[in-house]
Amino acid sequence: MSLRPWRPIRAVLIVSGMLRHPLRPHLGPDDLVALYGPEWGERMALTSGRAPDAVFALIDRHKIDCAPTRGGFLYVARTRVRLRSIEKLAEEWRQRGVDAVTLDRPATAAILGTTAYLGGYFDPRAGTIQPLSYTRGLAKAALRAGASVFAGVRAKSLRRNGGRWLIETSQGPMSAPTVIIATNAYTTGLIGRLSRSVLRIHSVQLATAPIPEEIRRTILPAEQSCSDNHADIRYFRWDQEGRFVLGGPGWFTPPRTPNSTSFRRLERSLKEMFPQLRTFDVAHRWFGAGALTLDTIPHLHEPRPGIFAALGYNGRGIALGTVRARGASSARRSRAHSSVSPNAASHASVQRRIRTPPHRCGFQSTVWKGQGRDSLGPPLARKRGACHGQDRRSA
Repeated sequence: MSLRPWRPIRAVLIVSGMLRHPLRPHLGPDDLVALYGPEWGERMALTSGRAPDAVFALIDRHKIDCAPTRGGFLYVARTRVRLRSIEKLAEEWRQRGVDAVTLDRPATAAILGTTAYLGGYFDPRAGTIQPLSYTRGLAKAALRAGASVFAGVRAKSLRRNGGRWLIETSQGPMSAPTVIIATNAYTTGLIGRLSRSVLRIHSVQLATAPIPEEIRRTILPAEQSCSDNHADIRYFRWDQEGRFVLGGPGWFTPPRTPNSTSFRRLERSLKEMFPQLRTFDVAHRWFGAGALTLDTIPHLHEPRPGIFAALGYNGRGIALGTVRARGASSARRSRAHSSVSPNAASHASVQRRIRTPPHRCGFQSTVWKGQGRDSLGPPLARKRGACHGQDRRSA
């Protein structure tokens, strides 16, 4: 497919990514207020809390067939220290009108079908979708609205040409007064240090074969989704075909084989946490790249006039990415009118200084230490110097 040279359009959206997580509000309101003040902090908390609403509204509006369910979200902990932080978060949301229900250990076990957790809280706002179908549905809606979508086209360079930006791509040039970069973990060197403002990780997931209904009723019976708050994270849900899906923490290198450390850890957790699933085979394994930020908050940058970049969703890009797209669009419109609206972005400000995280090897070491402290079992053996690769012993 060739692009028409110098095609005059209002804005270019450069995207890539792999969506995979359930929809859940996750940012602590009090922490946001402490960081950004009462006005912006509360506004950011409200945006985060309403992000699932925005996604489900788009699904309803555009009739997107993506297996949407809204059974709510359980946030759980395996240690008392972690549980106290969850109980604090639940209370913060209750103070803001959310019906967040705190759960003790018996109630948590009754819903999750496992005794691995001490307790948690239930948030009714969240849900799950099939992310690829959601993405395709949004693309179809954009096409109906008059947008053009070009798949498999690589943006190679950006340069100013008069009052517009000229984008050189693998299929020819395009130009527009505004460019929005929404490539998240797949961001390259197109804009200076932008790719170094996030840490790229590879999260892994696996799914069982379809499980009989009588067993499904013992785990998340109301189609809830669940995640814990540990460094050695586990998150799980049912898919629309009755498969049990379990995910784990991110690694800097992707798994190369089904026997990679990341997959083996998940399979061990599946058998230890859910004995009722031990006899069922793991039918699918996959991974996707995500982007972490230093402050665990998504960022909206304007590195140059007319260029906006939204990235760093910390594993929660479906809902927050949807509302951030609106923020980037609002920021673009406010710049066009030479004024900055307080609603221009769902962040405290449009950032111009791009911060670079610490070296990834040190970050992975921190994750491993956390996994050792609160993992479900003894960590699998690791070779010395393997911080850059999980598969040196299994590839």
